[in-house]
Amino acid sequence: QAQLASDGHKLMGSDIILEIESLAPDESDVLVVQVLPVDVTEKAVVHAVASDSVAAGEDAIESLEIRINEPTIPNSPAPPNETPLVIKVFELHDPIQAGKENTYFVIVTNTGQTPVSNIQISGNMSKGMRFSNAEHPLIMQPTDIAVDIESGQITFPVIASLKAGESSASFKLSIVNDAVGDSQLVISATAEGGLTASETTTAK
Repeated sequence: QAQLASDGHKLMGSDIILEIESLAPDESDVLVVQVLPVDVTEKAVVHAVASDSVAAGEDAIESLEIRINEPTIPNSPAPPNETPLVIKVFELHDPIQAGKENTYFVIVTNTGQTPVSNIQISGNMSKGMRFSNAEHPLIMQPTDIAVDIESGQITFPVIASLKAGESSASFKLSIVNDAVGDSQLVISATAEGGLTASETTTAK
């Protein structure tokens, strides 16, 4: 069951389609989809269609099949010094042009064997990055997310808890990059028990 897809997509039946008019050499585009696996017999297939000249290339990959496996149970707990919190950050466009808006998806996962409570996620934008908008089920009004323009600090609503193996719904961030050159978005998380995690993504 598709739960979230990135900008520019369209839903046709059970298909999520992203149409890309063109890609320059070394340029990429991303379709981010968050799904809820409800049946281990199901599978997701990613299929790409391009012009005949591109599809005939030696390195062309036309389809990728993603199978849904049975949930796995760790044989032993993670080492005491290894945090169970894992942060993933996906960027929609890379590279991007100065002055253009980019979209980021932030997901935090509890990879441990016990619930994790009071998870506080924060972000730090490097100089030249400008916050535009954020979407998440916990963000009901603009005051639910705090942004310090001078420091570039973003403070997200607290996630009450994540069960063992559970991932949060995606935080969707829209950020304008006014700088020329590399820009970094650092996402960090803290939780009860002194748990911490951090992930850095760089856009050019």
